[in-house]
Amino acid sequence: MDPKFVIEPEDVDPHAHSNMVKTRNQLCSIIAIKISHKSYEETLSRQRRLGSNSYKRASC
Repeated sequence: MDPKFVIEPEDVDPHAHSNMVKTRNQLCSIIAIKISHKSYEETLSRQRRLGSNSYKRASC
């Protein structure tokens, strides 16, 4: 193997992997919050539409 590509133990940041995993987990939780918030808004708007339609039908 080429000596240029040998990685010495002190070259490797021991916290790099855990930081990467932490960042990925934070991104996943942010995305999950956005998705759940979006679906919550869609449910609300759907309920409003259904509610207004049933209200109109009931008042006729």
